[in-house]
Amino acid sequence: LTEASLKNKQIYNCFLNIPISVLGNKVIPICVECENNRRCNTDVKKENCRSYFSAVGAADFSVASEMLNKGPLLLSEARTCLGINGTSLSRDDVVVLGNMVAAMVTVLLSGKTQYGYNDGVKLKSKIIISNPGFLKSFMPKLRKTKTEKRRLKKLFKQISNHVKNPRSGICCTVGNITQVTASDTSFPFRYDQTLFDLCLGIPVLKDNLNSICEKVENDDFQKIILQKLNQAFPAGVSDQEVQVLGSVSRMASLHDISKWSITTTDTLAALMKAEDGSWKAAKSKEIITKYLSTSGKSLDSIELNMIDSNLCSLNTSTLKTISPDSIRNAKPLNVASCSAEQRRVLYEISNAAFRSQTGNPSIFYGLIKSCLVKNACYQHCAADLSKKCIIPPNSEN
Repeated sequence: LTEASLKNKQIYNCFLNIPISVLGNKVIPICVECENNRRCNTDVKKENCRSYFSAVGAADFSVASEMLNKGPLLLSEARTCLGINGTSLSRDDVVVLGNMVAAMVTVLLSGKTQYGYNDGVKLKSKIIISNPGFLKSFMPKLRKTKTEKRRLKKLFKQISNHVKNPRSGICCTVGNITQVTASDTSFPFRYDQTLFDLCLGIPVLKDNLNSICEKVENDDFQKIILQKLNQAFPAGVSDQEVQVLGSVSRMASLHDISKWSITTTDTLAALMKAEDGSWKAAKSKEIITKYLSTSGKSLDSIELNMIDSNLCSLNTSTLKTISPDSIRNAKPLNVASCSAEQRRVLYEISNAAFRSQTGNPSIFYGLIKSCLVKNACYQHCAADLSKKCIIPPNSEN
């Protein structure tokens, strides 16, 4: 297959946006498009494959449609060509692959390859450490696709453990973090925990809090951010700052949270985002209680929808303040982690909220069933709703 046979048309690799002429006449692209027809050929000869992947590595992967799902194919071809086995990856392999390491890391990050998740993390770390430049294009893609926080945290930890920087007493030896540094898409991979602490100044943190928080996924780094935030705002952290903490908030102590201003629904909503991680019960209780201490705030339907399962972290005395209207207008309550006593309180309010539906047992049961504990009577009622014998839960049995 040559350019001549394709009538000298500017033909591009269908997922990498590189002309055939870049690859050379002796290298057959994996997949090309000719007018409206696609011709695919996986017969990349062994003697040519290294040259092929060197050319592919220089391509712009950002133009590839995710629908094409070419990552697994490229990973398989690259492993065969370069002899990549297990988690062994040489620096020369990474140099040859160039930008294609982003495609490899994307596939590995899914945990669905033969490497599994743990070995995949090791291989991803080696790729990044060997070729940190690709992070500028790859990290935005990771964040855009909303990769799970737990996987990002594990990846960050693996990389941070391999960062080696010169030490010089208590000085920052790799350059202070600035607005330009914080806006770099590969930030903060050049820093280890000590240097991140030494190089992050409080004025820069205050001015770039949003940018820094959205990029840092390392637990230790996040704790440093919170420590410096307390220094930056000794009188307390305002709603505006709290709203941009993201997953950093999950590393806060109860003492940290006690200094936060949580007075608006926007702040509560920002702190309750499930994608930023789960809350320990004591912390979510402190956050919600602080919000409710603001004049005019209550657990209305909007708040119930925001806090979701964190409802179960509240005392029964707080739960009793929920009105039937609030439960009626909210989505179904998530009470999976609630105690029997908490469910009893919520059942009584739900019963009042949906009393108008008692004439239709099946509908009524569907509306209040989440607040029931599966005791003998509950099971009996579920089997024969016409008996209308639903009672509040009163035991863990």
